Amino acid sequence: MKNPKKFQNIVLATDLDGTFLTKDPDGRRRNLDAIQYFKENGGHFTFATGRYHTAVLGGSYFRSEELLNLPAVTGNGSCLYDYANGSVLEKTPIPYELVRKLYFEMKRIAPTAGLRAITDEAVIYTELSNPMMEADFAWLSPKRESRLVPIDGWGAYGLYKLAIRDELEIVNDLKPRLAEHFHGRLEISQSDDTLIDVQALGVTKALGLRRLCELCFDRPMTLVVAGDYHNDLEMMSVADLAFCPENAVDEVKAICRKTLCHHDRGVIAEVIAEIETIIDKGELL
Repeated sequence: MKNPKKFQNIVLATDLDGTFLTKDPDGRRRNLDAIQYFKENGGHFTFATGRYHTAVLGGSYFRSEELLNLPAVTGNGSCLYDYANGSVLEKTPIPYELVRKLYFEMKRIAPTAGLRAITDEAVIYTELSNPMMEADFAWLSPKRESRLVPIDGWGAYGLYKLAIRDELEIVNDLKPRLAEHFHGRLEISQSDDTLIDVQALGVTKALGLRRLCELCFDRPMTLVVAGDYHNDLEMMSVADLAFCPENAVDEVKAICRKTLCHHDRGVIAEVIAEIETIIDKGELL
């Protein structure tokens, strides 16, 4: 029986890659059916993703403007985007001079590493300096305008989220060195074995979700999150409840209430079942 108040104080935010997204038809259907049930019973559902809002449209899988009933946290918190209205609530650019310094420090440590940035107009690349960046450019170009722009030309753009890509061994060496060098100036995290994410200082999924709740609600909400990788750690540490799929990294599993099924099998459906069980036990009001 429908109970529009059952989940009325719950915000459920999920990461996309490695958590919500799956190519398995059964996993997709489980997730979509469970989300519909969650929303029909008062729940508030959204994404908290490293992808920028233009890369979260869903295609034939889902339509963001229909699936979400809250604005989304995109670009690891660099943009709060309302798909229902097709509008930006807030966005936070990275100062160009810091981006320029990051580029030259990156090249000093790892000459083959590649840098790209999300802007209002296009995805821009300094150069295609390794095969992974070449593949990235080729994959993205048909989906969104992509440009090769020397770093000295980046000052003409609003720069929201940066991505550095190279082989696993290079990324594992580069990420901690950049994080130390730019500590207190930039937010640097890892969203994949071969991908380093960079945002403006203070811009994270965790702070994006907090700001989203401030903008959308006039009462305290219970925040439930699901994620699988290092750039999800902060939002999991501040959430009231955190869950992860079986494929999550060990650091994420260590701070979650419970590890659930592999993301391909529809982990968000299991998250919603867990929320309901906790509510029915009277442990969450």
